[in-house]
Amino acid sequence: MNAPANTLRSLTGRRRGRTPLRLAIVPMIDIVFLLLVFFLVTASFRGQEGFLPAELPRRVEASLAELEPLEVRLACQPQGGTLVQIGGDAAFLVGRQPGESFDILGVRLVEVLASQGRTTRDPVKLIPEAGTKWEQVVQAYDVLWRRGLSNVIFAIVEE
Repeated sequence: MNAPANTLRSLTGRRRGRTPLRLAIVPMIDIVFLLLVFFLVTASFRGQEGFLPAELPRRVEASLAELEPLEVRLACQPQGGTLVQIGGDAAFLVGRQPGESFDILGVRLVEVLASQGRTTRDPVKLIPEAGTKWEQVVQAYDVLWRRGLSNVIFAIVEE
């Protein structure tokens, strides 16, 4: 049983005078673009950092326009913590230990609001002193927001 020469050549896969194989780039580029589109479509992007929810008043009431905002001053202390002063009341220290909450600020703020006959709709002005960390300002703002104070003004600090 002698096999013909053409059959042996086809079984071994060798042919004489065959051109060298070339890498087809176009299909590879197509696959790369398909993968790129796939990952862009399936990716979930993080929310905007540093976004503070705030509600702007729709219209200014006469009593709101005349009322001076309650000032809440924040000052970073070198030994740790934040010195807080609400209005003209005595200052107190919060956040001395890492992870310590600013909840005492909310308690004191409610007391001051009640003693001055203010409501949660009245304006509150956060005034961070020079050198106050942004984290401390955000923690104070979070306490105000949780207590229902949505009319918060941030003062500009010039160093």
